[in-house]
Amino acid sequence: EAAHISPIFSAKGELTHYMALKEDVTGRKKAEVALRESEERFRTTLDNMLEGCQIIGFDWRYHYLNNAACIQGKRAKDEFLNHTVMEMYPGIEQTALFTVLNRCMNERIARKMEAEFIFPDDSKGWFQMSIQPIPEGMFILSMDITGRKRAEAALRISEGKFRQLVMSAPDAVFGVSAESRIVFANEESCRLLGYSFDEFVGMEEDALVPLGSREIHAAQHADYPAHTDFEQVLELAAVRKDGSEFPADIKLSHLDTEEGGLVIIFIRDVTRRKQAEQQLYLAQAQTMEQQRSLAALEERQRLGRDL
Repeated sequence: EAAHISPIFSAKGELTHYMALKEDVTGRKKAEVALRESEERFRTTLDNMLEGCQIIGFDWRYHYLNNAACIQGKRAKDEFLNHTVMEMYPGIEQTALFTVLNRCMNERIARKMEAEFIFPDDSKGWFQMSIQPIPEGMFILSMDITGRKRAEAALRISEGKFRQLVMSAPDAVFGVSAESRIVFANEESCRLLGYSFDEFVGMEEDALVPLGSREIHAAQHADYPAHTDFEQVLELAAVRKDGSEFPADIKLSHLDTEEGGLVIIFIRDVTRRKQAEQQLYLAQAQTMEQQRSLAALEERQRLGRDL
């Protein structure tokens, strides 16, 4: 409990006695402990993610980065913390990426995007980013997709070079014919979807689509354009050989070959990202609720003291 002691004076201004007011602060203390525990769980979740996580304050300073974000940024955590984005990446204000970041920070607009990033040493990388406004400023979830982008670039060079690069790509990549059959695939496709290479190549593509979505998928496949600048990015569920489903980022591109046009499909399992986004949402909601409860409790106690 907490005690507040006030002196009481007579009409002549003489001190006559003291008044002590005690209040039970058990509820407030429990709320403060619950808030700290919620924040610690949230921090642990972010620390252990494979994707990069950053929290940037309204002053544009880095308030938090996990290890994955430091690896992506090619610097130690201490080099980022309490420095501004502009200090770490001079000239970033002139980029399209900064325009998106600035809108999120000032207009509170969330955005998902793919962006090429040029580092101070002039090296380049591609990142898939989810940028969200939060009470502290801005939260950025990032995945390094440089390997996938290199594979896509090979589409525009030659089929032979493309196939070589695809086989070692970190994402599942496979080609689908006009008849909706898989005609080539890399090792990651077979691993991710649970098939042997011999099982996978030659099977119909719709076996990878949930039953309830196959009609829609067939209609979309019929509409795939036959020109090389076609590209689609989708968030869908994919089905493994054992029937289990998982959320996936799916990117579709076109490749002309001597045998005809192929749809090239890139698949990345985003289960961990979706779980992290859900945990982030729940943690933020819980933290905000606890903050509201704590504020309401303090207001009631203040009113009680005033009475």
